[in-house]
Amino acid sequence: QEMDPNLPIFVYCGCKTLTGVEILEAAKQTFKIDKFPRPDNIHFVQQPSLKNLRFLLEPSTYPRLTLLGQSIGSMIVAAAALWEMPADIFIDTTGFAFTYPIAWICGCKVISYTHYPTVST
Repeated sequence: QEMDPNLPIFVYCGCKTLTGVEILEAAKQTFKIDKFPRPDNIHFVQQPSLKNLRFLLEPSTYPRLTLLGQSIGSMIVAAAALWEMPADIFIDTTGFAFTYPIAWICGCKVISYTHYPTVST
């Protein structure tokens, strides 16, 4: 947004409890961002299909082969999100690396900040 303040930013969100304002505030604190140039141009997309597919990301869905299930589930969720709202740039912060090829196939440039990878102790 610093280079192009009119650039719209869409955040695919499956969060059930936080509002867009709360997510931006958490991002400011976590990443030490003073302010966003155009917070009115940041849109949080809570697609109904993503809410219905969120279970595919939950470890409890896969009592066995959990990582494999979550990886495949993340690919399905990414494909659904990009189908409903295509993007030019796909920035991942979730650590679901299997979404990257899906975004690339959909024509996105892929950027990743992986704070919590899929496998953590």
